[in-house]
Amino acid sequence: MRALVGWASLALGIAWLAGEISGCARFAASCDAGTAPMTWIVLVVVLAALLLAPRLATIAATATLASLAAAVPGALLLSATGGSQDAIFGREILGGGLVVAWVVGLGTGVWRATRPSAERGRPVS
Repeated sequence: MRALVGWASLALGIAWLAGEISGCARFAASCDAGTAPMTWIVLVVVLAALLLAPRLATIAATATLASLAAAVPGALLLSATGGSQDAIFGREILGGGLVVAWVVGLGTGVWRATRPSAERGRPVS
C-alpha cells in the first residue's frame, strides 16, 4: 500500500515531465505520440522499484502525504485570497507549494529512515 501511495505523486511528476519534454502537454506541433509508451514503461519500473524496496516506498509515501496535507489548505487559502481568479498565477503558486511540501516530506522520510533509533534491536515486550 505504501508503494502505491508513494508512486502516485511520482507518477504525476513523471507524466508531467514527459509531457513538457515531448510538447504533448501544451498541444505543440512537435508532440511525438511515441513518448507515451516510454512514459508507461518508466512508471511501471518506478512502481516495481517501490514494491521491491519497502524503505523507498515509505520515504515516497511520506513525501506524497506531505504534499497532500499541503494541497487542501493551499487550495483553500488561494481561493479565499482571490488567487484563483488568475488561473496561471494560482496554478504556479499551488504547484510551487506542492513541490516544496513534497521535497520537505521527502527530506522528512529520508531523515526518519536513516536516523539511529534506540529502539531498534530491542526485544518487544
